[in-house]
Amino acid sequence: MTRGTKLQQQQDSTHNKNHHAHTPNHDMEEELLKQGWTNTTDPHLLKWLKEADGGGRVFQPSLRPYNVTDHNYGHFKDFGVFKFYEKHITKLLSSKVSGFFVEAGALDGYILSNTLILERFRAWSGLLVEPRPDMFQQLLQKQRKAFAARFCLAEKPYLYKTKFWLSPDFVKDNIAFGAVGSRVYDKVQAAERESGSLVNVLCIPVASLLIALDVTYVDLFVVDVEGSEWGVLDNFPFHQITVDMLAVERKDKGQEDRKAFIKMVRSKGFGLLDSLKEDYIFIRKSAEFLVLEDDP
Repeated sequence: MTRGTKLQQQQDSTHNKNHHAHTPNHDMEEELLKQGWTNTTDPHLLKWLKEADGGGRVFQPSLRPYNVTDHNYGHFKDFGVFKFYEKHITKLLSSKVSGFFVEAGALDGYILSNTLILERFRAWSGLLVEPRPDMFQQLLQKQRKAFAARFCLAEKPYLYKTKFWLSPDFVKDNIAFGAVGSRVYDKVQAAERESGSLVNVLCIPVASLLIALDVTYVDLFVVDVEGSEWGVLDNFPFHQITVDMLAVERKDKGQEDRKAFIKMVRSKGFGLLDSLKEDYIFIRKSAEFLVLEDDP
């Protein structure tokens, strides 16, 4: 299997140009939506994703120096959820060099990111996915050494457009922290809909993005998509793209939902390594670094 990607990094000048000129080809976009492609490997969709001149939506890794102050320890080392993920990712993956990650719900590419340390200090590459336009622009400015795409992840096996709710910026002087709760509009509670704002976003199966990048092996898949995680994982072709570790947030909906969610992910070939109330670490049962005998 191919770990990582075969796409070549472009020159730095091209990367910077694309940060500003990478606008969608609306004719191709509307045609894809009209046709309702149901095949994640459809050549029209993959071409649209890959080719910048054709309206492609995948940005190349930056060749510029990082625009971050540290690797998150200074700001978030005592934040409970960050510590939970960091503990398991460090234990199981920090010795690995040149792995590949997917981080969905990447915000600005810095706040609470558990992939940045792997990228900076273990030479990992990856894919950062963030649908919120203002956060995505901040993400690009961080000069991450990973591919980046401004989409929401689809809960269905095809491309579609939906409304995305931008949560109010409650955290003073830190818009990224305030943006944490942003999500697809149909996941927003009625009381919350009185605040915030809406934008239209495209949702795409994450498998299409990975196939467009020629990625068939993902070491770490971080899924923080505020309510869409069930559909995202249930429709993911784990038989086609190998994933070793899942780090997933799912809002607490009671014990029955928790059991059902764990059962669904287990059916994909994973075991539950550990969990908090709303956060889960799953490991592929035949992963080389760990074989789970029984789930907790």
